[in-house]
Amino acid sequence: MDQTKLDLIKQAQEYAKIIYKNHYRLSGENVYEHALRVSEKLLKSGIKDEKIIVASLLHQTLGTPNIDKELVCNEISNKFGKDVLEIVKNYHELQTTKISHEGTQGLNDKLIIQTYINLVKDLRVLLIRLADKADNIDTAYALSRELGLKMAGRALYLYAPIARLLQLGNLYKDLENGGFKVLHPNKFYTIEQAVKQKLPQLEAFFSENIPAVQELLKENGIESEINYRIKHIYSIYKKVQKYHLKVDKKNPDFSQIYDISAMRIIVETLEDCYKAEDLMNQIWEQQLDFRDDYIKTPKPSGYQSLHNVYKTDNGDFIEVQIKTKQMHEFNEFGLASHVFYKIGDKFKKNLKDNPDFIKEFSNWKQEQEIDESGSKITQFEAKTYAFTPKGDIIEIPAGGCVVDFAYGVHTSVGNSCSGALVNGQIQKLNYVIKTGDTVEIKTSPTRKKPNRDWLDFVKSERAKTNIRKELRLSE
Repeated sequence: MDQTKLDLIKQAQEYAKIIYKNHYRLSGENVYEHALRVSEKLLKSGIKDEKIIVASLLHQTLGTPNIDKELVCNEISNKFGKDVLEIVKNYHELQTTKISHEGTQGLNDKLIIQTYINLVKDLRVLLIRLADKADNIDTAYALSRELGLKMAGRALYLYAPIARLLQLGNLYKDLENGGFKVLHPNKFYTIEQAVKQKLPQLEAFFSENIPAVQELLKENGIESEINYRIKHIYSIYKKVQKYHLKVDKKNPDFSQIYDISAMRIIVETLEDCYKAEDLMNQIWEQQLDFRDDYIKTPKPSGYQSLHNVYKTDNGDFIEVQIKTKQMHEFNEFGLASHVFYKIGDKFKKNLKDNPDFIKEFSNWKQEQEIDESGSKITQFEAKTYAFTPKGDIIEIPAGGCVVDFAYGVHTSVGNSCSGALVNGQIQKLNYVIKTGDTVEIKTSPTRKKPNRDWLDFVKSERAKTNIRKELRLSE
């Protein structure tokens, strides 16, 4: 990032200090401290678009009490540009959309990510929102138990899946660990202490073996980058649950979690992947039952890598992942990598060095048709996502109306609906719902069946089917 951009960020920091002066969060800290940490989380996640960083510093401005919003908007536009103002305004709009914890835990990832991508309009806003939530969960301790649990539920069941699907590794780990820590503190600290007991042994192993492996590969004509990773606490917890393990912080039983740590070998070519695997097989004892070739058979998300588990000389088990640089970049950036390779040399440097990347992704998202489970996703514009007053997400076809929404809630609600409040305003049954609307269906005890005329304007098959069914029963 050049000096001009750094100066703009510094200017935004100084302006934010003025705006947030004398405004404090429930935790007792000044709002500026929070905004500064949000910008730092984005920078640590590799986001170097100065407009996103500036907007992250200002993301709470329009929600600050007792300010002249018109004046602040003019100042932001004049000092930092119309694009930054647009991000800040869109963030404020998203911030006023409420989704309940109860309405998120049972949702599938596809519905969550589609809903939010539709709501935010601009993925730059979503990045700031996720960083904001990742910081919020760190201060949940300062809130009441009820508010803390609510915040943790959203972090774990709503925001973390979005960050994971967007492959924002630092943020989804922060959100998962933070939410888990608040919801299940005893389990969190038990696993954390168990990992700390194991960590020196793992670090010593990698320090000793990575240089040796890299030298062996080089001797055989394979240039490589080798690093390692340790699973984060929540990910280990899920494995503990899966294998019904007993985790004592002094004597942790991680015997069946072969990927608690992993060596990652990044090579130049596809051929090098299999050559490297052959060489690894000569060093340690390969566990064939745990070999997964995600290169020949990629995961539904498109993830590619060779996975092996080896029994080392000291009797421990270690996972080794082998992939090319292109595979690694795809795995790191997920669906975003489609754009990374699709749009050519202009954007070859990847997300970290590419300020325009998020804009490209925002445009491209409407073309994407494959979700993480491998199933087809209806193009985003083909669906509308609206909310009940409790915050539950209801999916209806684009152009769907109040009646479609009512049947989306429940058949009985659809059959007896008589009207609706949409964003607090009374609307007719044929009113077209927009993504982000909050819809409260009004029912009538005297209405026992739907009206045949509804078939002229409903869009969803569910509504049509139930209307016809009820009409036949009443004939």
